[in-house]
Amino acid sequence: MAQRCNISRPAVTNYVERAEQAGLSWLLPDTLTDAESEKLLFPTLAQSSAR
Repeated sequence: MAQRCNISRPAVTNYVERAEQAGLSWLLPDTLTDAESEKLLFPTLAQSSAR
C-alpha cells in the first residue's frame, strides 16, 4: 500500500491507527467530505486551525 501511495510504511501505519481511533472503517460514507475526514483523522490540527 505504501508503495502504491508513494508514502512510507510508517505513514500508512499512522493513518490506519488514526482511522481506527476515529471509528472509521472501509468503505467510508459517500457523504463524508475530505474536510470532515481530515478533522476525524487529525483532531488536534483541526482545533488549532479553527482558532
